[in-house]
Amino acid sequence: MPHSLKSLIEFIMNNYDTSATFKNNVVADQIRHGINNIPDTQNISSSRFKFKGSPGQGAWAEVPWIGLFDTVTFKRSAKQGIYLVYLLSTDQKRIYLSLNQGWTSFKDIYGKKEAYKKVELIAKSLRHVIPEDLLTNISNTNYKINLGSNKENPKGYSASNIISIEYDRDNLPSNSQMIKDLLVMKQILTEVIDNVKVSYGKHVIHSKKSGDNSLTFNNEHATHYIEPELPPHNDKQKDITYNESYQKQDYEQIQKIKKFWGDNGEAWVKRNEQLKLRECGRNDLAEKVEPVSVTKGDGLGFDIVSFDENGNKIFIEVKTTTGKDKDFQISANELKASEYYGDNYYIYRVFNFNNDNKDPQYYILNGNMFNKLNLKATYYRANPK
Repeated sequence: MPHSLKSLIEFIMNNYDTSATFKNNVVADQIRHGINNIPDTQNISSSRFKFKGSPGQGAWAEVPWIGLFDTVTFKRSAKQGIYLVYLLSTDQKRIYLSLNQGWTSFKDIYGKKEAYKKVELIAKSLRHVIPEDLLTNISNTNYKINLGSNKENPKGYSASNIISIEYDRDNLPSNSQMIKDLLVMKQILTEVIDNVKVSYGKHVIHSKKSGDNSLTFNNEHATHYIEPELPPHNDKQKDITYNESYQKQDYEQIQKIKKFWGDNGEAWVKRNEQLKLRECGRNDLAEKVEPVSVTKGDGLGFDIVSFDENGNKIFIEVKTTTGKDKDFQISANELKASEYYGDNYYIYRVFNFNNDNKDPQYYILNGNMFNKLNLKATYYRANPK
């Protein structure tokens, strides 16, 4: 019988056979209980985290699983919540250690078609909670998994994947590496659960902490990308008219609020850029995405240096507002930067970015902004004639 995590995984991958008798089957028994009987996992399970496996209910499952469940926050079940799970592909050639979510609860609430969309949206959102330093401790990470079947449950498990490690049957890593992977993924699981609010299947909501009690950011859903109509912003510049009105302004508080949401918007875009690069297999570039507005300061004409999938640098200016999409401010230096960098210059226009709206949105403008925007002067630099 298996005596290590690697030997258990090998045993299951080499012997899982849906044509065999199910009752009293040794493989089925190892899936249910084997991981609890090996020394490797004794320090991984605890009063909070428990292992449980399933080869199927009364008959072989197309995709058997072994999960690690947070029994304090959720039930010990793969039907709801967030958990770690080993998922075996239908051809038994691959197994994934996946940070996953309870597909069945979404299916029961929304129906299959809508549930697929819901779990994919939440998976994308939850990736923002995972600390970058933990991601660098694992290799061969996947945001998409292929279980080899388009049937309801395998398709649901795949859509629900948040992040995973793929293992190939013919090239399994060492036992020590597999244990290390499991420990890091458990850390990621704990971090995600401890930083979300949960309503058991219907919604999963971020809850980011802030040192400023007057300003807090609840990042509830993944940013929604929209394709802007052309032109995306204002009508052509009109004649300047005098507006005789006044109001008292607390400029210090206004600037504080603008900076707060601007900083959060830039952090959001940085994270999206890193996810984009990791999803196309460029972890090396994801680690190099730099928020230059933080590391070097303002005045460069862009906030973030990122890359396309071919390794070419791109320069990103982030424009964040908490309300609806309307005109935004752009400096002469930012316009000049867009002219200089041309097709490598991008503006991420992020709006509806606040605690009340559950669907922040954004679109992207690319190229020379003199050619992309309708511009209206509101301030002038002046000196005596």
